[in-house]
Amino acid sequence: MYFVFALVLIHELKRSGKIRPKYDGNGVILISVLIVIIWGGILEILQQIPAIHRNCDFFDFLANAAGAVLAAAFYRISEPLLDKINHIFINS
Repeated sequence: MYFVFALVLIHELKRSGKIRPKYDGNGVILISVLIVIIWGGILEILQQIPAIHRNCDFFDFLANAAGAVLAAAFYRISEPLLDKINHIFINS
């Protein structure tokens, strides 16, 4: 889930251009991954609330963070292919 969340966030932040130009490229990816990791950490902490009947687990947090990092690596590797696909559809 966090893999997909990070991919969508990276793509949307790059596409929308709402991040300042100095954060192009790697900066957008880093910001996206940090947002996803922080979100996962907050959700794990909130699971400690007794009414939720869940337990906070550090390994769940690590799995969530790993998903975000893997999404960033996947996006970085597949970015040239995605650019070619976008170029084909936009210019046709």
